[in-house]
Amino acid sequence: MNPIIELFEDTLENLKVANADQIKARRDEITRSLNKHFRSSNSDTLYRLMVGSWGRHTAIDGVSDLDMIYILPPSLRGELHKTGGSRKALQRTKSAIAKHYSTTSITVDHLVVVVQFSDFKFEIQPCFENSDGSFEYPDTYS
Repeated sequence: MNPIIELFEDTLENLKVANADQIKARRDEITRSLNKHFRSSNSDTLYRLMVGSWGRHTAIDGVSDLDMIYILPPSLRGELHKTGGSRKALQRTKSAIAKHYSTTSITVDHLVVVVQFSDFKFEIQPCFENSDGSFEYPDTYS
């Protein structure tokens, strides 16, 4: 085999995320928890968008920060525009996840709900999808 091709293949192999299966399992569990809470659904894929390096398929071994958008039901949009609505949307997202991960550190941080595992964390951004495909998201500082 061509040594350049072999070197390239070895490099790609060394960059693969070693704990990808664990990350996928936790991602799916978080999504299922949110869908159960907000939609009475057991889906582990609907209403979720993976963004950041994982979503772009550019994550490498050692990735420690996984970014996820969760699309809230439109029926909750009115709560976002009331006093304390942003905090409430984030807290409801946190509570839904905490039902499954009761011993895991889960916090609200400005725009996201942070689920801290021992070797990586998920940052979940709850949002509402607009008719034009853009998103409106709760911001605890606005």
